[in-house]
Amino acid sequence: MYTAISTWPDIAYAVQHLSQFTSNRSSAHWSAIKHIFQYLNRTCNYGITYGGGNSIPNLEGYSDADWGNDNLDHKSISGYIFLFGNVPISWASQKQCTVTVSTMEVEYMAASLATCKAIWLCTLLTEISLLQNKPTQLNIDNQSAIDFMKNQGLH
Repeated sequence: MYTAISTWPDIAYAVQHLSQFTSNRSSAHWSAIKHIFQYLNRTCNYGITYGGGNSIPNLEGYSDADWGNDNLDHKSISGYIFLFGNVPISWASQKQCTVTVSTMEVEYMAASLATCKAIWLCTLLTEISLLQNKPTQLNIDNQSAIDFMKNQGLH
């Protein structure tokens, strides 16, 4: 779990999914864990490079969710990633607390989670004197969730 949090954003979903079975693992779970370790072993020379530039880059986020693909409890998975310039600085994949009834609702909840993280990251950047030139952009891929966010009369 530490590896997924600290250095490998591409295994965040797999680690999140397997962490649900820490107290009741089966042979299929052990096999999946071995695949993750094999992947880490093959890609240990890859990495994220944080380089400097003349201007301060902007923070940009991406949010997405699946809708109830977990057959055990029918809860959805939210995920986000934030890039500072073109470099990932924060990412997560986590199960939502409630069962949603539509794709709009699940994407809205994922965007809400990402928005909380964006506010925290903007505050952090301000505290370390990295003021952005333009607002943080959060990209989501569900038009009905975007319309719901824009139209305050629906709330």
